[in-house]
Amino acid sequence: MIGEKSEQTNIFQMVTMEDLVPENYFYRKVNRVIDFSFIRELVKDKYCADNGRPSAAPETIMRIMLIGYFENFSELRLWNELQMHAGYRWFCKLEFNDLVPDRSTWIKTRQRWGMEVFDLIFRRIVEQCIQSGLVKGNLVAIDGTQVEANAAVTSLEAITPVVSIDEYLNRLQMEPTKATDDKSEKPARSSGDPDFRGEKFSNQTHRSTTDPDARLYRKNSAHEAKLSYLVHDALDVRSGVILDTEATLAHGRAERETAIEFLERLGRNVFALMDKNYRAGEFLHKLRHQGIHPLVSMDSLDFEVVPVWKRRTFKLDCYRRRHNLFNEIKARNYARRLNRKRVFSKTYKLRIKIEHKFAEAKECHGLDRARGYGLENMKIQARLTATVQNIKRLVRHLTRSKPNKATGVQTTAVRFKEGFSVFKVLPFFSFSVSNFGLDLV
Repeated sequence: MIGEKSEQTNIFQMVTMEDLVPENYFYRKVNRVIDFSFIRELVKDKYCADNGRPSAAPETIMRIMLIGYFENFSELRLWNELQMHAGYRWFCKLEFNDLVPDRSTWIKTRQRWGMEVFDLIFRRIVEQCIQSGLVKGNLVAIDGTQVEANAAVTSLEAITPVVSIDEYLNRLQMEPTKATDDKSEKPARSSGDPDFRGEKFSNQTHRSTTDPDARLYRKNSAHEAKLSYLVHDALDVRSGVILDTEATLAHGRAERETAIEFLERLGRNVFALMDKNYRAGEFLHKLRHQGIHPLVSMDSLDFEVVPVWKRRTFKLDCYRRRHNLFNEIKARNYARRLNRKRVFSKTYKLRIKIEHKFAEAKECHGLDRARGYGLENMKIQARLTATVQNIKRLVRHLTRSKPNKATGVQTTAVRFKEGFSVFKVLPFFSFSVSNFGLDLV
C-alpha cells in the first residue's frame, strides 16, 4: 500500500537546534576549539557604556563575518543563507525566532571596529596556534600576491591638479579664446567611458574614481596591468600557519618593505624562504643586519668581487655610495654562500607551500578580488582571510591529533609593535646555525 503525506502543517515544531547540528559538523568543531568571548573585551571601547540603543552582540557579528569568509559568500547570499540554514544559525547563537542582524549593521560594525580590532583578532588566533604546539619552528616563507581591486580600468580618470582660485583665474586670462562651436579637439574621456583606445594610463597621471587607492600593477610582462592591491603573508612552513599578513598599495618595492616589517616582529635567527623578487642587495643587507638568514635563489653562485678603490674620498655622497655598494655585495655573497649549503637544498623546495596558501585563499575564501573599496577594507579582508585559514589548521590539529605533551619545548615571550604579546615556540631541536655549519661572521 502506497503511503500518502498529509498536507496539513503543524503550528509548533518540537525540535531544538542541537538536534539538527551533527557532532562532526565543521562549525561545531570550531565552536569547541575557539572561544570568541574575548571579542567583547576588544571592542568595548568602541561603544558607549551607558547611552544609546543596545547593538548586536559583537561575538555574533564576528561569527557571521567568519562564515562569509569560510564559505566565500557575498553579503547578500550570506544574509539569505542565515535565514534558512540551521547550522549557520547555531554557530551564530541565533534561535529560529531570532532576527538576523541587517547587512547595514555588518557594514557599520566593520567600520566602527576598524582594522586594528581585526588585526588583534588575527593575532589572538595565531597565539592560540602557537600555544597548542601547532607552530613548529623558525623556518618561514614570505611572499606577496596580486589581488584585483573592485574597480574597472574604465573608471580611470586623469588626475586634475589642485590649484588656487587666483591661479586658475590667471590661467584662464592667459589662454586664447576659442569659438564655442570649435570641434577640432576631442574632449577628454570621462570616467566610465569604455572607449579608451589610444590613451596611455599610468599611476602618476591617472586614478580610479571608483577606488582611488587601487594601482595599476602586473606581476610580469606576460600579464596585463590591472587595478590591484598586494597582499603579503609570512607562513610557518612546517605547520602552514600564517604568522603575519598585510595588504599594501601595489608597487615594486612593497613586497620587500613588508617582508622587513614581518621579520622585525619575528625576531633573529629566522630562516626566510623567498623568491627572486627579494634578492636585491639593499634588502638582503637589511636582513643580515637583523640577524635573518635569507634563503633566496640567486642567478649565479659565483661570488662578486668587492671593489677596492685606489683613492680615498672626502665627499659624503660618494662615501655613502661606496659604503652601500660594499654592503650590498657582501649581502649578496652571503646569500650565495647559503645557496651552497645543505639547508638551502633541503628547505627551498618547501617555499611552494606559501603559493598553496595563496591559491587556497583565492579559490576558497574570495581573496582573488577585493570585497570593498579602499586600502583599509583590503587590510581587513586580508586579516579575516588569514584568520579563517589559521582556524582551519588549528581545528584540524586539535581534532585529529593529541596535544603535544613533549617536555623539550621552550617558549619565550615576543611582543609585537602593536603591543599585543604572543609566544614564540623555540624547540631545542629547531633550526640553529650550528646544525648547518653556517658562518655568520
